[in-house]
Amino acid sequence: MRTQTQPITPKYIKISTLTYRTIHSFIASSLDKKAPWNIPIKTPDYTLYTKTGKWVLRVHNRITKEQCTVTLSPSAVIAKKPYLNELKICTEDKGIYMYIENHKIQINERLYNDIELQRTFIIPDAELPKIIIISIADLLFKINYYFRLEQLLEQ
Repeated sequence: MRTQTQPITPKYIKISTLTYRTIHSFIASSLDKKAPWNIPIKTPDYTLYTKTGKWVLRVHNRITKEQCTVTLSPSAVIAKKPYLNELKICTEDKGIYMYIENHKIQINERLYNDIELQRTFIIPDAELPKIIIISIADLLFKINYYFRLEQLLEQ
């Protein structure tokens, strides 16, 4: 006999409109390899992916402990201080964390398969037309297209 599982209560994280729009644009962007934002710009220290006027994804080429390896920020065109609205994935002494504004979210070895991250959603702190709730798991899944997150677990 099959037992029914209990429904999971969602958890919501409210973030600024600018940060939400940046993440929403990143999530909604095509993964077509020919799209200009999927063509990497490589420097000696990091690789950039940029969607003009929307977002910049920066990935460090060398992974070290105690570092923010992945950063998603709004384009400087739309943000006076883009660093205030960044999403960062950082390795610390006690694990891997995602920072979105003043929120700290722990990422474990299950990555986007973690039920805690699947039930945690980001939403804007103000009313916007066409709001979609974005799970942290979906966000990690999309980032994984640009940077293999398992590399952080191997450190």
